[in-house]
Amino acid sequence: MSITSKFVPSTDGSLVYAEAIGDPSKPALILVPGYTLSTQVFDKQFEDEELRRELYLIRYDPRGHGQTSKPETEEGHASKLYADDFAAVCKAFGVRKPVFAGWSLAGAIVADICTHLGADFISGAILLAGLPSLSPESFSAIPPQFLSTIVPDLFSTETSVHRNTILHFASKLFVDPNSIPFSVRCAWIGATFFIPAPVFQLVLSRPQSVKELEEAGKEGKLKFLCINAEKDAQRAGGVPVVELLKPTFSDVEEVVIKDAGHAFFYEKPQETNRALLEFVRKVAF
Repeated sequence: MSITSKFVPSTDGSLVYAEAIGDPSKPALILVPGYTLSTQVFDKQFEDEELRRELYLIRYDPRGHGQTSKPETEEGHASKLYADDFAAVCKAFGVRKPVFAGWSLAGAIVADICTHLGADFISGAILLAGLPSLSPESFSAIPPQFLSTIVPDLFSTETSVHRNTILHFASKLFVDPNSIPFSVRCAWIGATFFIPAPVFQLVLSRPQSVKELEEAGKEGKLKFLCINAEKDAQRAGGVPVVELLKPTFSDVEEVVIKDAGHAFFYEKPQETNRALLEFVRKVAF
């Protein structure tokens, strides 16, 4: 079974890089990589025979990342454009009501979807150590020292500071970075260096509404699965995000992956893939 890849045009002319594998007649699961990274992070999901047999797997680089267009203006990172990108990928691969799964910062795209496409555009949402929005409340799930030191240094135009920060940031993805194949670490880190300096800040600071997301929760229109890792150095813990959702979303499931870090879906693919499939079966079959 081979991967189908496409450059999908969005409404502003940006090209969104996307890939798909699996059975197009089955429910679709769309995976979106986190801050600074690209689609290759989900190789362990695309390689899983059961997922390929039971689902139609799609992954794409969000704008500003990977092989997708990287606008360097605030207008190029409007909330509607993030929703338009998602809709364009769905249309390009012929899927309706997919399950959305966003890793880390990409989880916030669910708020863009709810605002501009409606919660009923998707069958459910999975947060892979993800933030449900770009609100200050969501960012409270990130350790303060991470926000105050590592993130600002990623914006630096000083080459040595930027380079060293990326290496430090990447080391916090795994419990034991040295256990990850060197080629994989190089590929993941390499994707980060394709991002223009202004984009690092634009994707974090873009304005976003959470009103429609919260309304979807209150009206019972959207089911969430939060998958978090026991040893995630980039999170204050999974509980803040789960607790943030519960007052508004009555239907929130949580799975905790033991002995894994921020990139738990790579470190512990069997446990992660099982949780992904079980949730999609509940909401989309």
